[in-house]
Amino acid sequence: MQRRYTLLSIAVSAALAWHLLTPPDRAPVKPDPVARQPVVQAQPPALQKPVEMGSVTLPPPPAREAPAEKTVQPLPANDRVTDPAKPLTISPLVAAPVATTAATAATPPTAAPTAAPTAAPAAAPVAVPAAVPASNALRRVSPLMPLTAPGRTADAAVPDSSPPETSASDTTPSPARLSSAQAKAQGRPLLKLLEIGSGPNIEISWPADAATRARLYAVFSRCYGMRLALMDAAGDLFDNAGSGGQTLRLNTDKFSGFVRQSQGRASPSEATQIQSIRARHGLSAGRAVRLFPRETDALLLAGLYQLIGSSYTANRTIQARYRISDWRVEVGDIRSDGVAVNGTVDLSGAVTNRCRI
Repeated sequence: MQRRYTLLSIAVSAALAWHLLTPPDRAPVKPDPVARQPVVQAQPPALQKPVEMGSVTLPPPPAREAPAEKTVQPLPANDRVTDPAKPLTISPLVAAPVATTAATAATPPTAAPTAAPTAAPAAAPVAVPAAVPASNALRRVSPLMPLTAPGRTADAAVPDSSPPETSASDTTPSPARLSSAQAKAQGRPLLKLLEIGSGPNIEISWPADAATRARLYAVFSRCYGMRLALMDAAGDLFDNAGSGGQTLRLNTDKFSGFVRQSQGRASPSEATQIQSIRARHGLSAGRAVRLFPRETDALLLAGLYQLIGSSYTANRTIQARYRISDWRVEVGDIRSDGVAVNGTVDLSGAVTNRCRI
């Protein structure tokens, strides 16, 4: 029993010695998050002394070559650009002389044949039928036209050997009367076509009798707004309204783009006015031309179109004759490519001032 207590005390002593010699287990100490480590600023490395560089001289840059001049080749004749502000100068038309023999002088002109004329290029001048001698035909003056073409309209003064003019009261067909509104709707587009060189060649004869011709000139001047001017070789116009040497600038908004020149005998009033224009401007030469308002030509073309019909634009030549009764002017004896057309065109709708001559 004592031995048992001895072993127990030895075991207790050994346990106590082990406890004393062995340190107790401790929990790991956590670092304080608030505590901050001292900041150590990094010192920049000491700059080294730069190495001395030697100066280098570069050669000058090469000189720039001057650009080569380009040779401009002239445009072909058909590609050259013209100045649109400058008017196109065109030599006035010159009537070709017509050989006259004793036999033909004694024979009055006859009606044109009814057969259709042979085809010809549009730019070629159209032969004037025998009913209107070529030397007396009034033709459009080219310098005043935007696009020129051989005579598009014409007034003709037939010689006194032709039959006397028939008064308007002798005609049986009723006139083709057109108001100003109809003229604007139909005649003005037709006039535009003629001004650009399209449409038929129109020839209108003046009365054969000298007294009737003088009366027609007076009516056209006083009642229809017709004006007389002289055209020189350069195509410039002169009238009695301008000062000496001052050319006439035609207002194409009011006046037709067709200028009619007469090579027949002038009436006494027209001859006096021609001499006055020559004296005012010092003109020794020049041709007398007649200027008509646009409304007059619009009524004329609209009336012809109404009588001839849709074939108007396909015709080559339209011939007619002025007729006058008091202040009223009509166009009758109409022939389209030699074929007679019934009816007359009344121009009284273009009267600018009702008057009696």
